[in-house]
Amino acid sequence: MQKFARRRRSCLKQLPKTDASAVNVADYIVERLAAEGIDHCFGVAGDYVFPICDAVDSSAKVKWIGCANELNASYAADGYARIRGAAMLATTYGVGELSAINGVMGANAERSLVFHVVGMPSYQHQRVAQDRPSHARRRRLRLPATPVASKPDRLSPP
Repeated sequence: MQKFARRRRSCLKQLPKTDASAVNVADYIVERLAAEGIDHCFGVAGDYVFPICDAVDSSAKVKWIGCANELNASYAADGYARIRGAAMLATTYGVGELSAINGVMGANAERSLVFHVVGMPSYQHQRVAQDRPSHARRRRLRLPATPVASKPDRLSPP
């Protein structure tokens, strides 16, 4: 832990000066965590986390470790952080991050340093609700009510 605290103090001095438009956020996060000594990224590839997966794939310093599900990935990252000092976890928006939060909070309780990077839709897509699941976009079927006879033991034909 102390090794990473010392590195954190001088982190801005170590980064090369580059054009801000040349580096995207995912590449910056991956390279910054690689500079801290993290050389593996645990996670599950998913629709919104693909930019982070691409950044890990293009990095020569960080290797992708695919896991069966987000909970397993968070526990693997916790174990890695306990041995190496810090770990990186990448999950997708929604169910992925909610599943992984159990392992991340377990790591937090044990004072393990796990960086949880979550891929998510843009704010524009969230505002117009374009990325709701398809079952949420379907209109509800309105069936006509069937007339019921006056006697409760018999139903009239439709």
